[in-house]
Amino acid sequence: MTTKLNSFTIADDTIRAMEHLSSLTFVTRSEHGFNLCLDRDNIIRPGNVCKGEKCSIDVSEFNCKENERTVGIFHTHDEQSNPSMSDLSVGYLVGISCIGNPKDIKCYSRKKDIDGIVYADIKNVKYKEDQISLQHSKWKNKEINNREYTKIYNKYKKEADRIINSYFKEQKINY
Repeated sequence: MTTKLNSFTIADDTIRAMEHLSSLTFVTRSEHGFNLCLDRDNIIRPGNVCKGEKCSIDVSEFNCKENERTVGIFHTHDEQSNPSMSDLSVGYLVGISCIGNPKDIKCYSRKKDIDGIVYADIKNVKYKEDQISLQHSKWKNKEINNREYTKIYNKYKKEADRIINSYFKEQKINY
């Protein structure tokens, strides 16, 4: 089955690798990933597989073959395929960020050419995401109540959704 992503074709072996790593993450509770490498025939192939931590992966470990170029990244989350702002900021720079979990795989493609103002907007919301983590800790420690945390989180979620809808095209990958 041919899967198109932007003007590229995702090879079946790439989708199988995405599916395999998504399932593996559920078992290992660690993120896994690879570069999305474009070959001379405009087909996306998997780069070297990398294993990360429970909540992160070092994208500097990703590589493509000499005759290929990076057009995106793929990595896994253990419960959902929603992107973090870190996922989106890296995806914005390279063009595509795909996220898999045992239930589905979603790719977020940059809608337009790189723009410094847009990237700054994404990084600003990334800062807000970092603040949400701090607020979540406060909520867990009962320093703030459910209502306060929900209000803060919903405000952030609205900003995150704006980033996705404004700057990215979302596509589910079927397997």
